[in-house]
Amino acid sequence: MKQEKSNRGRKGYPLDFKWRVIDDLLATGESIATTSQRYGITARTIRNWLRTFGVELPNQSTMSKTNKNKAVDPDYAELKRENARLKAALFQAESKALVNKTLLEVVLNRYHIDLKKKTDL
Repeated sequence: MKQEKSNRGRKGYPLDFKWRVIDDLLATGESIATTSQRYGITARTIRNWLRTFGVELPNQSTMSKTNKNKAVDPDYAELKRENARLKAALFQAESKALVNKTLLEVVLNRYHIDLKKKTDL
């Protein structure tokens, strides 16, 4: 995937590519290392995206050492994966909504358009 140059002089990936990688990671259940090799990016980059977008992988355990030896219910693991996928989708939708709202405000201000809601329906 081609990187784009950001304002800081560092190269970055487009937002849609980041979400494609995260969605693929969640859907396949593969390790971060495997996914990073497939996309030709570092595992550290993917971990940074997960942290930035608030996505937690279901196989990342926060259990105590005594609970780690117990078998994990497959339904629970599936629900954790689905929850992480939905959180990622929600974040993406909220980000798009914010961008659209900002874009609308810029257009309205630039072209001096007044959109007032009707209160007397």
